[in-house]
Amino acid sequence: MAFVSSAFIFLTWCAVCFAADQELELPPVEFKPVKSLPADIPTCSENDLNINDCIKQAFQKLTPRMKYGISELNIPPMDPFELGKSSYNYNSGLLQGRIAMRNVVVHGLSDGIVDKVDFRLRNGSVRLDVVSHVPHMYVEGNYKADIKLNNLNLTPKGSFNVTLTDVRMRARPTGELYERDGHTYLRLTKIETEPRVGDMRINASGLVPDPALNDVILDFINQYWRQLYQAMLPETLAAWQPLMLKSANDFFGALPFDLILTNSVEDIGKMHCTMEKCWLLALMATLAIAAPANKYFTAKDVPKCAEDDDLVGECIKNIINAMTPRLKDGNPELKQLPYEPFVLNRTTFQYSNGPVNGRITVRNAKIHGFANNKVKDVDLKVDGDKIKVRLVSFLPKINIVGSYKADMQVNSLHLKPKGDFNLTLSDVETTTVTEGEIYKKDGLRFLRLTDIDTNPKIRDLTIKANGIFADPELDEIANTVANQYWRDIYGIMLPETRQYWQPLMLRMLNDALEYVPIDQFIKESD
Repeated sequence: MAFVSSAFIFLTWCAVCFAADQELELPPVEFKPVKSLPADIPTCSENDLNINDCIKQAFQKLTPRMKYGISELNIPPMDPFELGKSSYNYNSGLLQGRIAMRNVVVHGLSDGIVDKVDFRLRNGSVRLDVVSHVPHMYVEGNYKADIKLNNLNLTPKGSFNVTLTDVRMRARPTGELYERDGHTYLRLTKIETEPRVGDMRINASGLVPDPALNDVILDFINQYWRQLYQAMLPETLAAWQPLMLKSANDFFGALPFDLILTNSVEDIGKMHCTMEKCWLLALMATLAIAAPANKYFTAKDVPKCAEDDDLVGECIKNIINAMTPRLKDGNPELKQLPYEPFVLNRTTFQYSNGPVNGRITVRNAKIHGFANNKVKDVDLKVDGDKIKVRLVSFLPKINIVGSYKADMQVNSLHLKPKGDFNLTLSDVETTTVTEGEIYKKDGLRFLRLTDIDTNPKIRDLTIKANGIFADPELDEIANTVANQYWRDIYGIMLPETRQYWQPLMLRMLNDALEYVPIDQFIKESD
């Protein structure tokens, strides 16, 4: 939700930068109620530990689409963005008087970039801090003015164009959630903005009748544009923010908050995890979605294992191996998600040790092979309400395809690669040790994990990637080196990422286990 908020606020600000004060007329927009989202509109989960990065990436995906408008979200075409008419007064500093503008067209908004996002949601209160910029903007239109510039009285009329570079804004909207018609909506209560311009160049006709003097005045304006801008900014801030607040609330009043910022175990397909371990989360998530007629998952056709039986581990192993292929395609009636292939919308790894330092983000990854997972060994120990499980699983082959973007330092070499990749892992054996406790709810027993330790081992790995270097031949060399020394690279990367994916695995498994009574599979000892 926050990325749409930042998009709307950012674009509204860009509009009022050139049309802000008492008499402002923006293009009319009919805010029709939004019932559902188009399939290509990105969403984020409020449970995502990296939600800020998700919002940032989602905004970048959405911004180019705004060029032609998104009618389903009540967003008009934004590049070029056509403003209505506006007039505003100034009465301080170098500039005094009144300027009216008409037929203003703004170019460049679709190239907007979000640099930083900080989203907070707590007890129904929403706070967003977003820093964004547009590299280059071009504004053109007609104007009429009655102004005093220092000691010079002017009544100009004509056309103008303004070129702005590195236009930056920090916006800090705050708001609150409320319920309406079975949905959650966002109402903004305050917006603070801090716009900055790197450079500006102004051209205008009709400042004075004499063309030569017109050029002299333009030279003066362009030489001292920053002082003029600083003089104009305080006068317009008071008008910008109420306008932005009203426009944003009209927008969000038609768009349910819960459509694009979700909070559901169904979002498990968007989670972050390491590639070798996702099958376990995928299986648990599939088991976790309750059927419409039941509050919790039921599986009447699987055997129950006695927790005090010497062969309880073998029994649990057989259940998992039987359920894995059955659930690979999901079940729409039970709202079960497929996991073959398993889709990762986005996952990010950071490294800060050894020869590799930096950040790699993987997007739109599809993982094939989880349906062939086999559990080799299960060791279950129960001591009262305490439980410990050691599970060894084996995957003969995993194939992962997707896109990546990185900013990393490999020894003394600084790389910013971006492209597609194809990764094949052979004979993946994973040992997972978990500890937890049994608790009761609704007369049933459930398991809550308190600790997890996962150790994957890979016999072989082959990677193909493009975009590492601009030169295809260098790409081939890099691929050859990576495939030759993959084990060394993997040995460096695994410990570095463990601090990110193990807590996430623990949380995601516990979210899933809330829907799976262990009485379905394990009989309580007498």
